[in-house]
Amino acid sequence: MCWIISLSTVQIVRSQSLMIVISISCARCEIPDDIPAFLENVKPYIEVTEDGLGMLSHDDVTTLEPAASAEQTIPLSAVDDDVLTTSVPPTGDVPPADQEMLQTSDTQDAPEDDNAHANIGDPSDHKKARHLGPNGGVIELEHHAGGVTSLAYSPDGHYIASGADNALVIIWNADSGQHVHTCNHHQDTVCSLAFSPDGTKLVSGAGDNLAVIWDVQSGQAVAVLAGHAGTVYCVAYSPDGSIIATGSVDTSVRLWDAATGQERALLDGHSAIVLIVAFSPDNRRLVSASADYSTRVWDVQSGTQLSDLEGHQGVIYALAYAPDNRRLATGSDDGSARIWNAETGEELVDLRVHSGSIWSVAFSPDGKRLLSAASDGSIRICDSYSGEKIHEIDANDQLVNATAFSPDGSRICASSADNSIRVWDGKTAAQLTTLTGHSDKVSYLRFSPDASRLVSSSDDGLLRIWNLSLLGVGKDGGELVEA
Repeated sequence: MCWIISLSTVQIVRSQSLMIVISISCARCEIPDDIPAFLENVKPYIEVTEDGLGMLSHDDVTTLEPAASAEQTIPLSAVDDDVLTTSVPPTGDVPPADQEMLQTSDTQDAPEDDNAHANIGDPSDHKKARHLGPNGGVIELEHHAGGVTSLAYSPDGHYIASGADNALVIIWNADSGQHVHTCNHHQDTVCSLAFSPDGTKLVSGAGDNLAVIWDVQSGQAVAVLAGHAGTVYCVAYSPDGSIIATGSVDTSVRLWDAATGQERALLDGHSAIVLIVAFSPDNRRLVSASADYSTRVWDVQSGTQLSDLEGHQGVIYALAYAPDNRRLATGSDDGSARIWNAETGEELVDLRVHSGSIWSVAFSPDGKRLLSAASDGSIRICDSYSGEKIHEIDANDQLVNATAFSPDGSRICASSADNSIRVWDGKTAAQLTTLTGHSDKVSYLRFSPDASRLVSSSDDGLLRIWNLSLLGVGKDGGELVEA
C-alpha cells in the first residue's frame, strides 16, 4: 500500500506521519541512525518522471470514507468479448507489501547471471488483457503478485514499465497491453523506474542497494550499478541519455555512464535520504532534494555543487525544471511552492496558495504556468513568473492520491479516495470526466507522450491503460462524457 506524492493527505494523517519527518529532519544533528527503520514508519515512495516531476507516496488512508461523487463517470461494467492473451510473470516468494522497502542489503554483489535476463514465465500460466468501457477504450492488465511500487511511460509511447514489491520489473506494450518481458534481477522492492530518452533502455532502483539498466527489446540486464550502501530510492536519465543519476537512503547521489555502467561521480552533501534527482533540460545540471530540507544543484561534468536552495522550512517533496533551463520549482511540507533561478539559486517566486503540504509541482510545456497540488485536496495553476493564481481545482473534499500533467499541457488528472480518476482541461480547468473501475487506491498516474493515453496503477493489483480519445476526452475533445 502506498500513495503518491501528487496530492494529498488529511490533517490526522499529516500529524501522524509527516510531522514525524519534520521533527526529525529539522534538527539535522538528530537524524535517526537507523534511517531505513525510520522510513518504514513513514513509508514514503518517491520517483521522478521523465519530465522531472517528483512523486512521493504514503500509506495512511485505508480508513477514510469515500465521499459520493456527483460527476458523470465512465463505468467499466461492460466487458468486450475480445481479449488479448498476455504472459504472466513467474511466481515466487513475495515479500510482505512495503515491509522491506527500505532495508539495506548485506552485499553489493549482483545476482547470478541466470537471473539477469527476462523471464517470460510459464506459457501455460498466461493472464488476460481485457478491453473494457465505451468503445473498448480501457485495457485492464493483471499485474505482479506484489503491489505496484513504481511506474514509467517510455518517451516514444510504445512501452509501459512497472515495478513491484516482489522485486520484479514488467515491461508492457502500451498499445495492446500485451506483456512483453518480466525482468528478474533485483532482490528487493523496486522503488523507481526511468526510461532512456530514446526508449531503448530502462533503469530501475531497488531496496537491494542496486540500480539495473535493462534493454527494453530483449528484457536483459545490460549493466548493474553497484556502489550505494542503502536503498536506491530515485533514478533519472539525463535528457541526452548519456548519464544516469541515482539517489539513495545512504544520503549520497551518484552519476553513472549510461553506456558502460561505470560510476562517474559521487556527490556528497546531503545529511538524510535523497528523495528526488532530476536533470536540467540542457543536461548541464542535476538537482537533488533530500529529507534534510535542502535542494542542491550540481554541475554534471565536474560533480561540484553549484548552489544550495535555502528557504523551505520542511521536507521538499516535489521538484520540476522549467523548459527554459533557467528556473526550478520546488514544493515542500512547509506549505509553499517556490520558483528559483537555477543558475544563481535566487528565489524568484514564493507561492502560498495551499493550506497543506505541497506534494506535486509541474510546469506547463511553455513554462508560463505552474501546477501545484497539496495535502488539502487542492490543485492550483499559477502564473510561473508573477505567482498570480489562474485556476483553482478542488477535489470535492476528496483525499487525492496522485496527479499528472500531460506533456502537452492539455490535460490534468488526479485520483481520489473513492478510487476514481478525474480529468480536467489543462487550460480552462473544466472537469471533463471521472474514470471509474479500480477497486482500491490509485497510486500512480502517467500520461503517454502525446497525451492520448493515461496509465494508472492501483492497490487492487491492476494497471489500466485509458485511451482518452476513444473515451471522448482526448485533447481534441472537451465535453463532459456521459456515463
